[in-house]
Amino acid sequence: MRLNEWRKTAGPKELLNDRVLTVLGPVLTDLGAALDPECWVVWGDDPEVRYSVLAPTIAGLIIVTVRPTGSVDGPRATGKLVRWPKLSISELGVEASGGHRIVAVQVENIVLKGMDGEADRICEFVRELIAGVDDRNPTPVPIAVAGRGASGRLAGAATAGRVGARAARPARAAKGSGVAARKDIAVAPKPPSKPASKRAAREAREPAVAPTSRALAQVPQLAPPPATRTTLPK
Repeated sequence: MRLNEWRKTAGPKELLNDRVLTVLGPVLTDLGAALDPECWVVWGDDPEVRYSVLAPTIAGLIIVTVRPTGSVDGPRATGKLVRWPKLSISELGVEASGGHRIVAVQVENIVLKGMDGEADRICEFVRELIAGVDDRNPTPVPIAVAGRGASGRLAGAATAGRVGARAARPARAAKGSGVAARKDIAVAPKPPSKPASKRAAREAREPAVAPTSRALAQVPQLAPPPATRTTLPK
């Protein structure tokens, strides 16, 4: 469930009121979670004194300890980010008896336990944590990108990312030119050349040949010069 949905299940309204969210939200955002992240709230034995919020992110599991009351300065939240390779999870075991299901699993030093429907949700949440530890989580984890708007208040938007996702590489420079190649520039197609006729192509390929006899017959022949007799003196 998301954090705002946990507000409906909280017993006393002071556990997740606006004052608590004012200190809890920045801690979650700074550690890499969304403003309204998917999380699990462990109320513990005395939630009015202390409870924990577990929120998975792309880098690991965020664990925030919230003290809603009992402080002079108001609510207090202390969080840490445990990287997936460093996260410690006990074996996930379920016990079914008398038509009920009971589950108890330890994440770091926090025990998650529940019965029936809550046990089903705990199993689903812990399976996602185990998949994150094994680096095979198929679902993208939302990442919060926070900034300050014109009014000065903290604003943020969640984007989806994958573990180990790489940023897009910039376009490589065109070969022989100092201008970077852009894929969004439309290149005009080269107009197709007009095909030559078969006869012209054949004549271009055939070598020049000697003129035929018919062509030679049409050339006018020159008459031989008249013969001259020479009389020798006796």
